[in-house]
Amino acid sequence: MTAPILLLLLPLLLLLLWSCAVAGAYAFGSIARKWKRMESVAQAQQELPPLSILLPAHNEAVNLRRHLPELLRQDYENFEVIVIDQCSTDDTKDVLERLELRYAHLRHTFTPQSARDISVERLAISLGIRSATNEWVVITRPNCHPLSEGWLQRIGEIIVHPERSPQSPRLQTPEVLIGLSCYDRQRPSWLKRKITFFRLWNDILHCNHLLAGHAAVRADGCNFALRKDVFLRTGGFAQGQNLKAGAIELLANQCSTPENTVLMLSPSSLVVEERQPDVRQWKQERVFDVETQKHQHHAWLFRAKKVLQQTLPLLMLVGFFLPLVAGCVFAAQDQDFVEAWTAPLSQVGLWLLIVLGLLLYVAYVWVYVRNFCKTAWQLGYETSPAAVFLFSLYLPFWNLSARLTHWKTDKNEFRKKFV
Repeated sequence: MTAPILLLLLPLLLLLLWSCAVAGAYAFGSIARKWKRMESVAQAQQELPPLSILLPAHNEAVNLRRHLPELLRQDYENFEVIVIDQCSTDDTKDVLERLELRYAHLRHTFTPQSARDISVERLAISLGIRSATNEWVVITRPNCHPLSEGWLQRIGEIIVHPERSPQSPRLQTPEVLIGLSCYDRQRPSWLKRKITFFRLWNDILHCNHLLAGHAAVRADGCNFALRKDVFLRTGGFAQGQNLKAGAIELLANQCSTPENTVLMLSPSSLVVEERQPDVRQWKQERVFDVETQKHQHHAWLFRAKKVLQQTLPLLMLVGFFLPLVAGCVFAAQDQDFVEAWTAPLSQVGLWLLIVLGLLLYVAYVWVYVRNFCKTAWQLGYETSPAAVFLFSLYLPFWNLSARLTHWKTDKNEFRKKFV
């Protein structure tokens, strides 16, 4: 293929790549653009549904002592809190018994040690849902606390008024509610920035999938609600019941449809998670997430979007920025290169083309970083533009590493071991 033809095709290919990359970068700001404050409706003008909050807990005495009173003091008229003790060996039982003396709407149950055919987490959630006295069940974790005392108020309002959600008009009767959470604001570190970016990147991608009118593929175990009836109707944890991880993700994936799932985007609906995994735990969570993805259904489109979004920053660097820099070097040093590529153009025209390409790449980076950081700041995350750009280039390698580790790991490690 002659140089003039390549000269015409290369800008077209680069322009197509740039257009796809900018569209993907702009999508990272969808949450920030649709982030809205749900104004409370006066109690006398509406009747909000009663709610049951479930907290599966294993050796969480410290977190229960710290965060459970915040849940119990929620500004909501009719709700109960059920703690499911997963065979704890610390002071969990004593903490719960003392709090039950102060709060009449708190009660607890426990999972039997002899349970065999289901993971402990799934058994705890199943017992909690079946013992709940209310139709709507809210699931969170002991190491989490709501950002506002109006957390349950926002959940109740969006159940009663699903039309106020920022989603597709396909939404009908809500049965599954997807909320968001963030890590608490501890001292910044390189590890925290990585883990925060990874979690936020996945949350944004899933929220955009929901905003496009699709069913939920995953959910946040810190802020998730569903109708008790839809859990029983879909069989609960009948599929993948012995998997160690991914209980809430697979439950949301199984119960969700485009018509029954609502996304909750409101400042007072956020939940803050106090625990942040260390390096070993973070790597293990990513490997277990690969196993969870194998059991998800109606997720092919989400996976395709995920692969495309995570590779675009690297493709832009390798296929867009580096060739332009190389072109500058050759144009400055190799006269034969200049003569071969500037037959249909002047040498000045070639330099203008290179400068235009560099400006387009800088514009892409600016759109990507600006939209991602805007969403991060809306959700209470602390991040920096430089870290966002750098971690975006690392992201495909993190996921590839998790998949390779999963491939080399014995698959029995992802399932409950029976004795």
